[in-house]
Amino acid sequence: MKTVISTCIKTCSDNSEFLELHEYDIMCLPTNGSKIVETEKSNFISKIREYKDRPYGNKKYAIRKDSILGNYILNLPNDKVYNCDNIITFEKITNALNIAIFEDNSIYLKLIELFRNQVAASKDIIEFKYGLDVVNYIIEHDDFKSYLQKVNGTYEPTKYLVYDKGELSEQIISIKENQKRIKK
Repeated sequence: MKTVISTCIKTCSDNSEFLELHEYDIMCLPTNGSKIVETEKSNFISKIREYKDRPYGNKKYAIRKDSILGNYILNLPNDKVYNCDNIITFEKITNALNIAIFEDNSIYLKLIELFRNQVAASKDIIEFKYGLDVVNYIIEHDDFKSYLQKVNGTYEPTKYLVYDKGELSEQIISIKENQKRIKK
């Protein structure tokens, strides 16, 4: 029987110390029989249900990478969880290319080849074929809309429902502007 990957995680774009999840991802998170993980997952789900301003739809949840659940999720095998951070999508490439053109950055010459070929692959494959500088640029410049908002001074960081130390609260978890996102 083939295992179906049901949980998709990624690093929060505003703060690399957090993982971003959706409610469905939390519900489908496998616990592999770990009592401590099962307890944390149950507590998280219960806090979601109790939250006074419970959102409906695609609300974003965040957990610290160094929390019990964060560590557990990051150490799950690839067939149990889909880590979006390990994939360079065509959308990320397009956004990075737009930013490079906007900034008149010569890296656009490398990105244009990825764009023309409509490449989407793991970070390792992109690095092998195009170089670590290309991977790092794409990782740091994967959101053209936010980039333009920052340039125009209209950027507002995302509000997440953050689960930390057994509590759930709405927070802006932005890092300082000069702090870089995690590279490869």
